[in-house]
Amino acid sequence: MEFQNQLPKMKQGDLQKAKDGERNPIPVVVAYELREKPSRRNRNWVEHFFHAVVPYLQISTQGNMRSRRSPSLRGSVFPILLASLLFIRAGGALALGAQDVVRVRYGYFDYARPHHAACARGWMSLARNVAEDLPAYEVECFPQIAGVVVASRLDNAHLDIASLGSTPWAQAVARGIDLKEVYISHDMGSNQAIYVRKDNEETGYVGIQSPRDLINRTIAAPFGSTTHNQVSFLIELFGLQGKTQLVNLSPSEIVQAWKDPNHVPFIDGAACWGSAREYLLENEGRELISAGLLSHWGSRTSAIIAARRVFADEHPYFMKHLVGILSRLNDSFLDRFGGKDAQNAARWNVQENNSVNLVASMVDSLMIEGKTPGNPNDDILIAERGNLDLFVQHTASEQLTCDYVGDAIGSCPNPTGEHVSATKTAKFLLQQKIISNLGIMAHSNATCMDPYSFCGGDIIDPTYLALARRGNNVSTPLGPYEEVIYVDNMPEQPVPDAVLSQLEALDNEAGRSPYAANEIGRASVNLTFGHSNCTVDSIISEPSMVNGTFGDGANALPGRSYSGKQHCGWTIHALDGLVEVRVQRLRVWSGDFVRIYSGGAGCPGDKPRTLLAQLSGMYENEDLPDALPPFRSSACIVVEFDTDAIQERGYAVDEEYGDGFEIFYSRDSVPERDCNGKDWDSDGLCLCGGEAWGGDCSHNSFCIGTTRVNITKGTTHKLLSSFHATKEALSSDPDRHFIIGEYEFPYPNDLDCAYELDLREPAFDLARVELYFDLEETFDLLRLQSGSGENTTQYNVVSGRQSSSETFYVPVDEKGMASLHLTTDDKGRRRGFYAEISGVHSSELSFLTPPCEVGRFGSRCESAYCLQRNTFHQSAQGSHRLTSQDQSSFVRAMPWAPDGGCEWEIEPNGDSTGAIRLIFNNLIGIDLEPYPATSAVGDKVIIKSSGDGQGAELFIESCENNDTCDFTWQSGKCINGGCAIRNQVELDINANIHRTSILLVTDRNDGGGNFKGVDFDVHLVQSCPQGTTDCASQGGSCKDGLCICSDFIACNCPCEGSSVTNMTTGIALGVSCAVLLLLVILLLYCHYKKKKTILMQQSIIKSGSLLLKRKEAELDAFHLGTSKYGDAVTFIDSLLQPESPLVDPSEVENLLLVKRCLIRRTDDTMHIPGNLVENDRRSSMRYIMREFAGVKSSRASVGNFKRISTSYAVRPVAGTLICLPEFVSLGVSQQNILFELLSFSNLRQWDFNVFDVSAIDEENTLLFVTWAVICSPYSQFAMAKELRRTNDLNLNDFEGYDFLGLDLNIEIEPLCEYLRAIQRDYKADNPYHNAIHAADVVQTVHSLIQLADVSVFEKEEIFLILVASAIHDVKHPGRNNSFQVNSFSDLALIHNDTAVLENEHSSHSFKLMIQGSSGELDNLNFLRHVTPSKFAEMRKRIVESVLHTDMSKHFATVAKIKCEAAGKSWDEIDRDIRWEVLMYMLHLADISNPAKGDPMFKLWTDRCLQEFFAQGDMERELGLPISPNCDRNKTEKPDSQIGFINFVVKPAYEVLADIIPAVGENILPVIESNLMYWEDQKGREETE
Repeated sequence: MEFQNQLPKMKQGDLQKAKDGERNPIPVVVAYELREKPSRRNRNWVEHFFHAVVPYLQISTQGNMRSRRSPSLRGSVFPILLASLLFIRAGGALALGAQDVVRVRYGYFDYARPHHAACARGWMSLARNVAEDLPAYEVECFPQIAGVVVASRLDNAHLDIASLGSTPWAQAVARGIDLKEVYISHDMGSNQAIYVRKDNEETGYVGIQSPRDLINRTIAAPFGSTTHNQVSFLIELFGLQGKTQLVNLSPSEIVQAWKDPNHVPFIDGAACWGSAREYLLENEGRELISAGLLSHWGSRTSAIIAARRVFADEHPYFMKHLVGILSRLNDSFLDRFGGKDAQNAARWNVQENNSVNLVASMVDSLMIEGKTPGNPNDDILIAERGNLDLFVQHTASEQLTCDYVGDAIGSCPNPTGEHVSATKTAKFLLQQKIISNLGIMAHSNATCMDPYSFCGGDIIDPTYLALARRGNNVSTPLGPYEEVIYVDNMPEQPVPDAVLSQLEALDNEAGRSPYAANEIGRASVNLTFGHSNCTVDSIISEPSMVNGTFGDGANALPGRSYSGKQHCGWTIHALDGLVEVRVQRLRVWSGDFVRIYSGGAGCPGDKPRTLLAQLSGMYENEDLPDALPPFRSSACIVVEFDTDAIQERGYAVDEEYGDGFEIFYSRDSVPERDCNGKDWDSDGLCLCGGEAWGGDCSHNSFCIGTTRVNITKGTTHKLLSSFHATKEALSSDPDRHFIIGEYEFPYPNDLDCAYELDLREPAFDLARVELYFDLEETFDLLRLQSGSGENTTQYNVVSGRQSSSETFYVPVDEKGMASLHLTTDDKGRRRGFYAEISGVHSSELSFLTPPCEVGRFGSRCESAYCLQRNTFHQSAQGSHRLTSQDQSSFVRAMPWAPDGGCEWEIEPNGDSTGAIRLIFNNLIGIDLEPYPATSAVGDKVIIKSSGDGQGAELFIESCENNDTCDFTWQSGKCINGGCAIRNQVELDINANIHRTSILLVTDRNDGGGNFKGVDFDVHLVQSCPQGTTDCASQGGSCKDGLCICSDFIACNCPCEGSSVTNMTTGIALGVSCAVLLLLVILLLYCHYKKKKTILMQQSIIKSGSLLLKRKEAELDAFHLGTSKYGDAVTFIDSLLQPESPLVDPSEVENLLLVKRCLIRRTDDTMHIPGNLVENDRRSSMRYIMREFAGVKSSRASVGNFKRISTSYAVRPVAGTLICLPEFVSLGVSQQNILFELLSFSNLRQWDFNVFDVSAIDEENTLLFVTWAVICSPYSQFAMAKELRRTNDLNLNDFEGYDFLGLDLNIEIEPLCEYLRAIQRDYKADNPYHNAIHAADVVQTVHSLIQLADVSVFEKEEIFLILVASAIHDVKHPGRNNSFQVNSFSDLALIHNDTAVLENEHSSHSFKLMIQGSSGELDNLNFLRHVTPSKFAEMRKRIVESVLHTDMSKHFATVAKIKCEAAGKSWDEIDRDIRWEVLMYMLHLADISNPAKGDPMFKLWTDRCLQEFFAQGDMERELGLPISPNCDRNKTEKPDSQIGFINFVVKPAYEVLADIIPAVGENILPVIESNLMYWEDQKGREETE
């Protein structure tokens, strides 16, 4: 149970040791048995008892660490402890008996969802189960506005269970929040979208018509939300990075910006939902792209139900009930027309009585502004009922499949669909710099057996849904009623939902209202909200006001709620001694804060302003004031209350519930020096050190506010972020990262803790800080600072994890102060930090004295990374050298410092010109992650002047071509996706007058890459000496148009000579001209000699016809000798003789290359042309003569090849290395993904997933795949060239068929145009027979060919079968041959009922090729250069191949191949049958879906049946016989697949396996596995 969970170090029955100041701990043993969580009141009473007697005991009722103390009981600790022990043993359990109630906080989005009705009806609550001794559960519902807010509230235990969007969910998991997904609420459909302004004729405003129009427009979205993800995805999809501005606004801020035409920035559109969506649509807005459409484009967004793990694990009985109710209401709405249950039609019909229809209950739970509670009017009922249809929902049975959350019985191979979707979203968030790393989601699929991994653990947990909704005779409680029924969840015939029916009947019997009894926070008709009435300047200074209370106005009293957008302040002055405040009530949500300060402006005594506490949280009234310490000051205390714009509301809450805060103050008789054994200062205020906090140093659970430590000589002091952040805890498991749920004591969120280090005695000048830390990387920060309070200079910032100690020497300020400052954000916790602090005199440290060597930083050169403040290194030339880290490391993420994570300063130099020059070192220079020039986020170097603040930014601008690189400091070259920077950059920033700052700024992550940062020299540019005309006369040298004078001084001497030319310049010019003239003469002579040699060789050829005939005659005698290639080597040697008839001397090199390959061949990794091992000796020698000796012969043919690898020389054909425009238009990240997907090696894999390609560009999937296969290796090289990956590569490094080497003169551009035309003519509306299916067939045929052995087929035949694969279903109407014939369609009449569709596919394909389409005549025939007879032969084979895909020929084809080829070696199969095998491969590729892996076979099955059922519906409508598997009312998915596999697919592939053994090894096991899956599915359906 949760109570025990918070005491992991206790043995069963033991309590932790108690402390009371410096006294010895009292050993205590308490035996307790708490089988379930007690009621809120009883639980808090017991905890209060424990806190009173064990001051340092850590107990949590909501999963967060709290410290409670009752100082009034110190004198009687042992008697009270004994009494408590006796109470618990004797009768304490009675207090936890029949009245036990667990209150559950449930958060939900305030837009229409079916299951919200359960909040109003009270159906989520659960009566006590006396039989099983389980408590009652009362659910309080809290409307929420955004998932990013919900995630923090779950992490802070302000909510127990809540809805949140898939984007905040993925972010929460990646950031380590300890949650479980237990149910999918819905997928986003039209409920979310990107909305844009309409055209406005009056103002001349032109609206956005398509995503392309988003250039130079501004779109708003709530940061970190699903809509933020959608906009970011759209920007990347259309390559709009840096061209579209995305601003972060909350839903309410979006409405305000939409209203105000002068809002800065003006927004052209917004991505939002709920009331913001409705406002935009009602006020000149329109939908641009819905979330549903973006989901089809590859960005699925959804909303899920998540629970805190500790809560879910401790309350499985309740979780099963809750998920069961939610899913039943969703399933009821999915049947809203009453097809399965007639009552569902009434439940979702607003015309029905409000006690019958659930819409009214749902609407009331939305707490819509200005609407009367418990009385929704007809207009709002109709509107919200319509909004329900905007979502995409899934039944419970659909969710319990591998495509979603899994089946909870272990039959789903991890990862499930939800794992994949969440991981994909997290990776996108990483790319968008929203998260720093993937955390637990970085695990690969191979680690899914690891229970600590994302896919192997229970972070996505279908257990509760399966327990509630799977199986028959399932025990199901009826919510708040003490009744249990036994339910059949999967009846054979649809029946009414017994649970909902019984709940409705019991409600009627009890007279229960369909609306909640209590709520707080609903905005009134005039839109006022909340009960806060505090002001900003309340002052308590009158002597008569000795003590009292104050609060925000709501004061956490029953039925009251504080207001949004509040800023209130109270100042309480001290009288003669100290002033003290204690928090009496505190229920403040995440994002809202009560801050308590000491001193500051307006306080007597000129005391500095010091933060004592930053507070938020949900404390029970019974917990306080003991849960928080008192706070004291000798001057005054200032309390501030700040709230965000969120309306905090509660629905169906307990009548005693309220939020806000109340504080008790005391200005008289405040105890001084009451410090629990700690020291105090001259004012009597406690000095708590680094391990305790509060006015009396009583708080040690976690740091809170400011604490001060006096550092004396010879002492070492400990600083901790919390009681559990010990050195041992932080240094354990150095190689293991923080695991969700594994560590039970992470620090709280929203911390703001300062540790002031007083080193004045004995005047230390350095604070030695030895650190161990585990902080959430880039979100939670520990700052090391010189000075304290508001007067600090930042020395360094640490974040992330350091399990071994890291030491820093922090300089103190002039007052002898240094400090550490810990801040954490609103979510994502880790273990904290531990530090050991001592004072040091720098004179005592003889090591590592600045200036530091290159790659070392800090006051004692202690760090390998640059710090906030740095000194320059000394360069070899005596100038300043700047580096970002040592050479063995990579630049670190520093998003906390928009003005510079690392900074270097140069004092003004009056002798300089005011310009500075950066000279980049060649090894590193500037190596930062590229990003668009217009992006606000990215890694950069900033150079600015302290005078006007102006300067320049240098960064690696992302680019696709050289045109992008047009900044003056860029070289003009785009290299590897980034604009190169000049070797020297000069900037005029008045460095002669003002101080110059150079700053390095980096963002949250480097996208998985590693970058070496920066390394450059910094020069102040000096004036050119008087009388000097140019750089050369000064003895300097020029580079990049800039002069380096003598002694390596950067100067502004001109690099071009003046009009007066001296003698030296004249001589140099004369020599240059003479050299140039000699080079021209030499070039002409070489050209003459080469031309003469070529003429002589041609003469030799003409006169050597007899010799050539003799060489060709040798073909008959050619055979391989003792060495496999010995005779080939001999023949090459004969061609290298002087009398050899070579056309071009360069061919000698080709022959020598082949000769070396043949001689040195020792294994099978080197390619040897198959023509050299053919029995046809004539073909072999012709091959050598033609391909490598340049001899063209009308009788020569290339023949086949044996591909072991492709390291042979490939000759590029004109136009082949040009990349597809469709590829070029993609974003760089998409190009990189597609490049990897379309590699020749990846395309040959049987488990290739064509949907990965369609996710990038669905419209061009067929074009990309076919181009990559048919045009290989040129297509792969072209992509690499576009991505700038060809610096060290050439065409020979890429594998491929090289069909362009055939004697067909194939033209690449007409081929691609033809593929585009074919692609367009596939019907995109077809779920199955579309261009994606064609692409899949192309790849599958290619994979089968590779599994065989390409050398057994003619290369031309391979080319033809791949072309046939691409066209085999073009213009498919989505209705099969049977439908065409039975309906007497035009196609059936044209093709005489024979292979109707297959004839149409081939006919249309050749019409396109020959006749063109849409004005593309003569631009589609890529075979125009072959002879008519050759064209006729090729056309015949392509048509024959397509006709082979007719399923009516299936069994005859299988029988023929089995008879003529099965069981035979390739040598026994003649050429004609080999062609038959190729056509057989195409046919099997066409029906390969059941042979593909998961999830492909499931996706194709669903698509196929969807198309079949649409045909069946039309056949039923037309009165035609319904084709097999086309009747949606009779066809069972498992049965359809089992029969298809057993009788069609499996036997056909077994025949192919008899020909190609690799098919048996790689494909048949997949078919068997899929067959077992469908048989298992069938068995489950029969069981259920």
